[in-house]
Amino acid sequence: MTCIKALALAATILFTGIAYADESVIVKGYAVENIGVYDREGNWLRDASTSTLPAPVTATAFDPDLGMVRITANGKELWLDTLELSLNRKPTVAWSCATASTTQSADSTTGGVMGLGDLCNK
Repeated sequence: MTCIKALALAATILFTGIAYADESVIVKGYAVENIGVYDREGNWLRDASTSTLPAPVTATAFDPDLGMVRITANGKELWLDTLELSLNRKPTVAWSCATASTTQSADSTTGGVMGLGDLCNK
């Protein structure tokens, strides 16, 4: 029985990964002139001029935990930070508006909601 549960779990993980992989991440453009290039673990290697990088380009890998995508440019694989890119889809963050702190009455003139947007309606 334990073997069947393990196989079911492995199949679920495998098929979830396949379904996620079908959603192509496309780099539509670059937010900076010189972009950081990183290794697979997220360690900075160097800067690269975005004028030498292709756009749009389909990412060959996406790591949501590190917030990085891998593209191929000039025959080399480059890991880039998604904060410096314009992507076809935005990463999402699991955030409960109920746990977001509210402003004090002295801050009532502030129109922002800590970047959470109109969805929180605070």
